[in-house]
Amino acid sequence: MPTGLPELKRRLVNEIPNAVRVGLETAMLESADRIVAGAKLRVPVDEGDVQDSIRHHGVREGKRGGLYVAITAGDKSTEADSYQVARLLEFGTQKMVAQPFLLPSFRDNRRRAKSAMQRAIRDAIIHLSVRKQV
Repeated sequence: MPTGLPELKRRLVNEIPNAVRVGLETAMLESADRIVAGAKLRVPVDEGDVQDSIRHHGVREGKRGGLYVAITAGDKSTEADSYQVARLLEFGTQKMVAQPFLLPSFRDNRRRAKSAMQRAIRDAIIHLSVRKQV
């Protein structure tokens, strides 16, 4: 237990948020890996350019504060312009039926990701409180 007001303030302002952030980032990356793997299994494969381009870009901090992980498909720098192909596959065109792969993977993993993040936050707080009491 904190022995004084400065100790309590230090724990509430520094230790707990840092521990929560580390746990949360780990859970977010694991969830992003599952979403990417699911999308790679669902995407129609012709030459494999789109499938190879599906990836996440790590945990980032948003403009308003929150954390997020961006998952993308396609790469604008390739000759085949797999970015355009990925977008057309996901949403379709007037002449081609959509063959979504990212959104279904996200929907299938949404609850699991939310649970993992809640568990990471809870475990980080519990771990800190148990560790400091001993």
